Amino acid sequence: MTTIFTLYLVLSLSPVASAVNGEAHLNRYDLLLERYVEGDRVRYDAWRQNEEDHAALSGIAAALEATDPASLDEPSRQALYINLYNAKTLQLVLDGNPKESIRELSKARFGFGIFFKEIVDFDGKTISLNALEKRLREESGDPRVHFAVHCASHSCPGLLDEAFRGERLDEQLEHQSFAYLERADAMLIEERPGGPPVVRLSKIFDWYAKDFGGASGVREFVRRYAPVERRDALAGGFRIAYLDYDWSLNRVVD
Repeated sequence: MTTIFTLYLVLSLSPVASAVNGEAHLNRYDLLLERYVEGDRVRYDAWRQNEEDHAALSGIAAALEATDPASLDEPSRQALYINLYNAKTLQLVLDGNPKESIRELSKARFGFGIFFKEIVDFDGKTISLNALEKRLREESGDPRVHFAVHCASHSCPGLLDEAFRGERLDEQLEHQSFAYLERADAMLIEERPGGPPVVRLSKIFDWYAKDFGGASGVREFVRRYAPVERRDALAGGFRIAYLDYDWSLNRVVD
């Protein structure tokens, strides 16, 4: 452990320092995300090779884990959950160095075990990424959070190149929702002569349909966040089908 990292970790976890410099770890997180996020991909290899930045991410994740959610207002608490989920996922990839997919890090539960492994020390408990995501979903009641959490895979929503913050959370969730539906692997419209179009959507809308309010809620969400130039095709009825989900690592090859 480097001296810089040790000092950073101590300052991050100090209750007094956390109260006075609550934005410090988020500002550092901003810098790292800006440096290593490229569009919908991440420069994992370059990040891993930079020992100081690799250690800094571990410090940020630890600082987020040590934050008391009860001390935050509701938007800031949801931003904390998102930042923590994403930071821990990044940490898993940097530390575990999977070659093709984050699913390589655990074969349990048909390759999804890594998301159910209790690796997050938070709010007095050790929980899984899945449990943290469930807490976010239930407390927010906002389906847009699905486009903020990042699973390090090609088909997942892109990692925002800045930390989420309570005072800007609505703006950031709007951005992520619009950005995701611009992608061909998230929404693809197939015109059918003599019949309604078929809209092929990301499996996210299938797995979490209940969060969107069922099939009618999915349709409403898609009409709202689809790119402007595609909305005419969605004005009437349309059938829904689902695209395959690509779990390959969203790595930038440096």
